[in-house]
Amino acid sequence: MLLLKAVLAVSPLKKSRNNFGYILVETLVSVTILAFGLTLVLNAFSAEINALRISKNYTHASLLLEEKFCELEKEGEIDLKKNGEDGYFTDIPDSYPDRKNFHWAVDIRGIDWLKDELGNQLLDIVAVTVTVEWPEVSGKRELSATTYMRRKIS
Repeated sequence: MLLLKAVLAVSPLKKSRNNFGYILVETLVSVTILAFGLTLVLNAFSAEINALRISKNYTHASLLLEEKFCELEKEGEIDLKKNGEDGYFTDIPDSYPDRKNFHWAVDIRGIDWLKDELGNQLLDIVAVTVTVEWPEVSGKRELSATTYMRRKIS
C-alpha cells in the first residue's frame, strides 16, 4: 500500500485542480480537428462517387457511339437521307438499364476540300458526325465523333 501511494505521488497522471480546464480545452480542440478531418474525407468520397458516375456515363456513351457507327457502316455506304436522324437507344434494354436516357443524332456533311473549282464533288465521301447526349445532375453532357464514309449514290 505504501508503494502504491509513492507511485501515485510521483506519477504524471496525478490529477490536480489546475489540469481540469486544460484537459477540457485539449479535448475540444481534438474533437474539432477530428470533425474537420472527417468532413474532408466524406467530401472526398462524395466527389469520387460523382466522378465515377460521370466516368461510367462517358464510357457507356462511347460504347453507344461506337454501336451507332457500326450500325451506319453496316451498309457499306451511307444514305444522305439519314442526315438529321435522331432517337434514343431503346432497342436492347437488357444491355444497360439507363440506355433510354441516351439520345443520339446523326449529321452528314459534304467535304468542301474535295470539290473542284466549279463546286463539283470529286469523291463520294461525306463527313458523318454522331453525337450522343445524356442528362446529368449538373446539366446535359454530350460526346461526338466524326468519321468519313462513302456516300450512297441513288
